[in-house]
This record gives sequence, C-alpha cells and structure tokens, in this order.
Amino acid sequence: MKTAPTHILFALLLSTSLLISLPDAVADEITVAAANSICADLKTAGTIFTQQHKSKIKYICKSSGMLAKGIQGGAIAADYFISASNKCMASLVAGGLIDPPTVKSLWGNRIVVGAAKNSTINLQNWAELAPPKVGTILVGDPARPLLAGDSRM
Repeated sequence: MKTAPTHILFALLLSTSLLISLPDAVADEITVAAANSICADLKTAGTIFTQQHKSKIKYICKSSGMLAKGIQGGAIAADYFISASNKCMASLVAGGLIDPPTVKSLWGNRIVVGAAKNSTINLQNWAELAPPKVGTILVGDPARPLLAGDSRM
C-alpha cells in the first residue's frame, strides 16, 4: 500500500483546522503570518482552502521571532499568526495583540528514538541513551533527508 507523503497529510490537516476555525463569512483576502517551517505546507493547504472559498490568501513567511517582532512593532498586520514558538505566541498574547481564546495548538514536537531492526537495545528511560548502552546518536534534519549512499551516513 502506498502512503501519502507527510507534507500532504500535514497540509490536509492544516487546511481542515483552518476551515473549522474560520467564520462562515470569510474576507476577500486573508493575511497569514506563518513560521517558515510550515509555509510550504501551508500554501498547499491554502490552495485547497481557496478552491472552496472565494478568498485570496496573502502569506508572510519568516521566523516566528521576526513575525512576532513585526506584529509588535506594527510593521506586520495579519489576520492569522501561525507560530512555531510558544514563546513568540505568548509574548503577543501578553502584549494584548492576540486574543487568548483564539490561540489553538494544532501540533507539537516529539522526540523519537529508533534503532536498527536487528538491534538488541531496549531502552526504558532517557538516562539509558548515555554510554555504554548507546555509542552513537544521530540527529535528523527533516529539511535534508538522508538517502542511500549519502556521504553524511
């Protein structure tokens, strides 16, 4: 069975979340300030959204910190702020720039530990990641997936 790429599933989840959270009467143009890390998928979700509504979406994609500073300073005006940082969102809420009941956490991060299929390692807690049980830890960068034969392997 073939599975959909993660970014397509994310885009569908995000578009569904946006559709649920937007009022029935949507403005002609919506401005979304979003963290760089989700902008590509957000634009995919936006395509789905604009097919179902007669609205255009303007995207402002920068780091969450730069967006928060721009909103605080008045240089950025957005209808929606999608942050990758709880701290940035909290600073805008504390500054009275975002209404607290409108803040929703749509996703989160988790640390996942995996081992080779034939590994005999059976970890029960974080402390067991220290030597001698574990000799090497690789940290992945989702922006740069490893491919067979990659020189970083």
